[in-house]
Amino acid sequence: MLFTMRIERIPGTGLNGTAPPRAGERRAYTRKAIRLLGWKATVLVGGERSGGRLALIECEGARGDAVPLHAHDNEDEVLYVLEGELTVLLVDEELSAPAGSALILPRGVEHSFVVESEGARVLVVFSPAGIEGFVEEMGRTVEGDGYEIERLVGAAARYGVDFTGPPPKSRRADE
Repeated sequence: MLFTMRIERIPGTGLNGTAPPRAGERRAYTRKAIRLLGWKATVLVGGERSGGRLALIECEGARGDAVPLHAHDNEDEVLYVLEGELTVLLVDEELSAPAGSALILPRGVEHSFVVESEGARVLVVFSPAGIEGFVEEMGRTVEGDGYEIERLVGAAARYGVDFTGPPPKSRRADE
């Protein structure tokens, strides 16, 4: 089977391609990493590339990096731990998520997570797409590793994300 690759440059956006690939077609996309709450987040696939069906984001964090307790109004979330270990708080249950673990976090359900190992890499899938706009917006407004909590909460609200509490405490804080 022969595959073709088409690379499109959209002037002024830094993005390649606007429509999902056709059957048998492969594309290369520009990726930009940003820092958000200590995490390095890279949007690998956004809604403009998936026809709005999903967004795929790779996140890398160090021990203690966490995501506050929150819920999504618009999308379901799947975490797949590539490397390291997380503690995931899902409703009132704490779950250990070592490398190879996959967790489904349905929309409307409060959840958060913290890195327990020295470092962690996680693939996060959102369906439908849209939340990647929050990551990209924060990437335009955040300088370095810092952020303003008011800006973060305001931007999150525009994307249907409600922060409801702190992240879980690391079980390995003494290491």
